[in-house]
Amino acid sequence: MWDLPGVPDASPFAPEGYMEGVKFPRYNAVIMASSQAFHRNSAAVWREARAAQREAVYFALLASERDTPESLDARRKASLEALAAEGTPPPRVFLVRGTALEGLDFPHLLEEVERDLPEVKASALLLALPALSVAVVARKRDALKALVWAAA
Repeated sequence: MWDLPGVPDASPFAPEGYMEGVKFPRYNAVIMASSQAFHRNSAAVWREARAAQREAVYFALLASERDTPESLDARRKASLEALAAEGTPPPRVFLVRGTALEGLDFPHLLEEVERDLPEVKASALLLALPALSVAVVARKRDALKALVWAAA
């Protein structure tokens, strides 16, 4: 995992230049995270990534402890509207709270990333995860069992 510079909301913006500057093709999956609603430049980067045959690009809204379910739903709706206004097919916008990763949409985000990555990379991601929940621990146990059987 690597924290890339945020997508600027200023105009003019060249998504190709941003992607080249952060060496976008080197990453297996990119989670575009924001504490505010996403804007048109985020949609431009998403479209450029899809044009470059990158399927594993996700949007995550960061939630704080002060956020209410209503404010989170409003931010998700505003993000979806902003992305749709820029011609982005309706993506999933995941809600993530850094202090409680097992809550909100983080488990669903992980499942989607694992599904989109090649099997070897998805397995490496799973094994690198901390024990976030009972389900993650069970999946890690099963993956380790499979590795032991493969090595035997």
